[in-house]
Amino acid sequence: MREELACKIRVDGGPHIFENMYTHHGASGHETIFAYEISILGNAVPAHEPFTMEEDDGSTHLVEWVELDRFLTGRETLYPRAWQKGF
Repeated sequence: MREELACKIRVDGGPHIFENMYTHHGASGHETIFAYEISILGNAVPAHEPFTMEEDDGSTHLVEWVELDRFLTGRETLYPRAWQKGF
């Protein structure tokens, strides 16, 4: 979080460990995800406005925070879908 968003966090729990096997654009993939519950300290992250992040390769991406309720009500889809089982 410090590298990507230049903010400090507190780890509040976890880890939650997920294994995901998937197909993306015809190619099989596999990932293991270690997700932690966190609190963002201060107001460093623009919570409601989209913002730009830069990857190590120099590519930039427009990102935004999405309220958990949008996934729980089915208005948005969270990938990998296996994560939704934890909600």
